[in-house]
Amino acid sequence: MQVNFKIPTVVLGVSALLLSAAACAQQYASPPQQPAAQSTAQPHLSARTLAKFKRAYDSVKAIEHKFSAAVRATHNTQDALKLREQAQTQMVTAVQSTGLTIPEFNDMMMLMQREPALRKKILGH
Repeated sequence: MQVNFKIPTVVLGVSALLLSAAACAQQYASPPQQPAAQSTAQPHLSARTLAKFKRAYDSVKAIEHKFSAAVRATHNTQDALKLREQAQTQMVTAVQSTGLTIPEFNDMMMLMQREPALRKKILGH
């Protein structure tokens, strides 16, 4: 039986912090009293912050790619779980090495998903 675990793109499996980024997202998002559909203003993120995020995002994607192949190749659940833990550890280290915290990275991921113009600016497509 082949084990098929997908390593989370945003390091989501590392801790509950990674899934609770919504609380921190308010510092980047519009005030809560404004409906999201009416908000067309893009949050201001400095060029330096965007560059840090882009480096972190690229690193996380590369780690995900590397470990996904290894996880798919294993037939042992325990080995797959160990690989996943290693990937998550490397992803956290990669994000933190850019000077971003995990909540900041996740906030920006959420923001990028909500704001097509920001996504285009960061990813170039």
